[in-house]
Amino acid sequence: MKFFRSFLLPSLTVIFLIFSSYEAGAQELPEQAVPEEGTPVEKMQAKTVPVPPVPSAIKAESDGQRITLSWKPCQGQNTGAKILRHSKPITLSNYMEAEEAGITPKDIFSFTDSIETSGEFYYAVLPYDEKTGAQTTFFVPSGNSLVFPVEITVSEKLPGVQISLFDVILKNQAVIVSWTSSAGDKAVLLYRSTTPFESQTALTRATIIATLKGDDLPYVDYPVPGVPYYYAAVPEDTIRSGTASFKFGENTNEIPVEVPAEYAGLTPVRKATARAIPLPTLNLAEGTSGKNTVTFSENTEKIIASLNDFTSGNRKPRNSAQDTPYRFPEDYEASGGEESALKKILDDNFTDGQWDKLSSELSEFMNLRRTPEISARVHFYLGQAYFFTADYGKALQEFLLSQELYYNKSREWIQRTMEKL
Repeated sequence: MKFFRSFLLPSLTVIFLIFSSYEAGAQELPEQAVPEEGTPVEKMQAKTVPVPPVPSAIKAESDGQRITLSWKPCQGQNTGAKILRHSKPITLSNYMEAEEAGITPKDIFSFTDSIETSGEFYYAVLPYDEKTGAQTTFFVPSGNSLVFPVEITVSEKLPGVQISLFDVILKNQAVIVSWTSSAGDKAVLLYRSTTPFESQTALTRATIIATLKGDDLPYVDYPVPGVPYYYAAVPEDTIRSGTASFKFGENTNEIPVEVPAEYAGLTPVRKATARAIPLPTLNLAEGTSGKNTVTFSENTEKIIASLNDFTSGNRKPRNSAQDTPYRFPEDYEASGGEESALKKILDDNFTDGQWDKLSSELSEFMNLRRTPEISARVHFYLGQAYFFTADYGKALQEFLLSQELYYNKSREWIQRTMEKL
């Protein structure tokens, strides 16, 4: 009995301590979240994830030479965007290595990137404030950062024509012009003008006197004696692209050259004064009393009246160039070959004023080498096509290329185009 009592008391003590510690531990456990009555359990389990403060849905398209990006702006975004370019996917760890391809202002959500080297590129678009320079460096794959690269292939650019060592020599009544050129089979236009060649606008006041290649040099010109002239050699390609430039000693002369007037049997003529010699004046103080009034025939009086209206500002404006496109008479009939091809292009597009289609087909037509006359007329029609679509810069370049063979008509349209620029 003693043994049983001595065993039972310690056992009860241990059981009591275990039960007490369990109750104490149970009180320390956090309370489980219980859904409120009438609230779905899914609402308790759902979590709200904030939208990243960057653009989304980035897309990239390539035409083989340029890459165009587009994206959706971040909600509430009121800043521009900085476009990053890299050869690897752009992340927070490497974005400092990426190139800055460009910056777009606010409300513009696309960007076209022109790259000079071929390869595969990744892009990212970051919100960027041009005023403060602040940007958000947060990258979301397929959101504001491309996951897959965009490939671009840049065609090799041919070296441009280089002209140097331009020289003008006067020998008796002749002017000998020469230069060194890398043009090869490409044409170089030789211009002559009474004003220096300092910019491309100088070409509108100049005359094309020859289209030359390397084997055609030197060129001998016989200008009007007694008039100082400037010369310039310009690659034909630069006229078309609008990149013609001038540098003294390289492709134009700084000091004008003048054939002595004696070679034309003339003596030097003084320059005209700024003010022309006035017409004889009438002394109205003497009056007209006692003199018979002179009248003309009825037809002559009508002509005088129309002239008075013209000089007094009551004249009707002449038809604008937009109302009177010009087509050369020889292009209404063709005997065959390239003339027939040009006539068909004009019949299909010129008469109806389909200028965009006309310029496209004429440009394709010029991919093959044409005779000088056909080429000049094509340049003239291209000039009109660009003129009527308000692309006056290109129009001017085309008219300049046609004036060597069709001087009068080209000068007329050059003047019209210059008035529009």
